[in-house]
Amino acid sequence: MQRRSFIPADEVKELAASFPNLFAFAESLLPMAQSYAVAPVSKFYVGAVGIGVSGAIYLGGNHEFPQAAICFTVHAEQCLYANARMHGENALSALFVTAAPCGHCRQFLAEFHPLDSFPVTITGKPTMVLGQLLPLGFTGKDFLPESGTPKTCCTTPATDRVHAAAIEAAKLSHCPYTENNSGVALVYADNTIFTGQYLENAAFNPSMNPLVVALMMAHLAGKAEPPVRCVLVESGDRFPNQGAARLLLQTIAPAAHLEIFRL
Repeated sequence: MQRRSFIPADEVKELAASFPNLFAFAESLLPMAQSYAVAPVSKFYVGAVGIGVSGAIYLGGNHEFPQAAICFTVHAEQCLYANARMHGENALSALFVTAAPCGHCRQFLAEFHPLDSFPVTITGKPTMVLGQLLPLGFTGKDFLPESGTPKTCCTTPATDRVHAAAIEAAKLSHCPYTENNSGVALVYADNTIFTGQYLENAAFNPSMNPLVVALMMAHLAGKAEPPVRCVLVESGDRFPNQGAARLLLQTIAPAAHLEIFRL
């Protein structure tokens, strides 16, 4: 099968027909997912495959940015989930991964999936539920009774289609802790656009900057060159994402033009 990071639900049914079950088919895709990994520092290549609640399948690999601080690293599970979110899928029904998720990823997964029932299969090990990997798990419910992304109304008209794309990504953010909807639209030399939404986590550190999400979507689509333009929109000045985005962009795409707008 041709390498791809997203398989629609109807195709999944057809492709999985020759396997014992859907889980077996999803697990067979792990080598393909692992091929998306970029690990120039660790040389540790991880692949993750997720089945969405819609029945679609998403792939992801870990990503280390050359010359950038390692704190910007994206883990395979994060790449996979960001991929699902950008395809309109808010939750997975099962996860398969080539290596045991680190604590960072277990915490990230707990933001969007139930600890007591979400199945995680690590290659060579029995399937476990997320709560077994994260006992006494901490979630937003521990300090924010009604966790949910605020409804944000955009009052600033878009200046062009790139700005408009960033606005739409920002509206889909998961940001119940800072209430700072944020989105990024990246433009490449061939005028293709890739967007990313902000994904917060109750533990804060596993949160994903919208620029990182957009970069992951471009990478999964086969983009190896740096973007030439970046538009970032945010709904407020508190807890901004633009500082981290600017730092990473200056490292990986110093010639890219960064534009920042209020949502």
